Amino acid sequence: MKLKVTTLYVDNQERALKVYTEVLGFMKKADFSQGSYRWLTVVSPQEPDGIELQLALNSDPAAKTFQQAQYQQGQPAAMFNVDDLQAEHDRMKALGAKFTMPPTKTTGSSIAMLDDTCGNLIKLVALERWAREGREKLPKRRQARGPALCPPRFRGARGAALWRRRFRQRKARQHPDASLAVYEPWCRRRMRSLRSVRSIWQESFRRSLADCAPRAKRNYSPECDF
Repeated sequence: MKLKVTTLYVDNQERALKVYTEVLGFMKKADFSQGSYRWLTVVSPQEPDGIELQLALNSDPAAKTFQQAQYQQGQPAAMFNVDDLQAEHDRMKALGAKFTMPPTKTTGSSIAMLDDTCGNLIKLVALERWAREGREKLPKRRQARGPALCPPRFRGARGAALWRRRFRQRKARQHPDASLAVYEPWCRRRMRSLRSVRSIWQESFRRSLADCAPRAKRNYSPECDF
């Protein structure tokens, strides 16, 4: 089972066909009539054999009431995905599209809302890459690395001084009006913690060599790089 057709009610099919093909960029798929009934569908030019959007006349009172209620509440009747929202917004704006919401950044996407002049609000969505791939958002900051993976330039007395200096510079950029005195005690505690954990790891590594590799014990150097 798969989706083939979805329906969108409009108050004027001819005007809707013009808006959805010339402004939104869809292409006409089917158009035939039987008496007063007209079957009209459009598809995405990127997927000509994909899901069809039926532009159905809201001659049914129930459909008309539902369409008007959605419009008055500001609820979109349909949602279309785009790759570049700002580019599509500029293109449609030049063609006379009326946007009720400009491109707005939200969690995982950017959205915009336009009036199709046929009684509906249409939402345009551009998903972030991580949202398109269906995975969780990666944190902006990398996870803190342990003492064993500490870069060589931050080891020893000179490394600790370099680390503190870079920390102060970063905090000064982030909080130019704050006093650096509040960060100094934290820096010293942080470096003591790193040195203590590193010494524990070195001792554990030395014992493992002594227990599991007697020959390697003779070649072990306390200057082993962690």
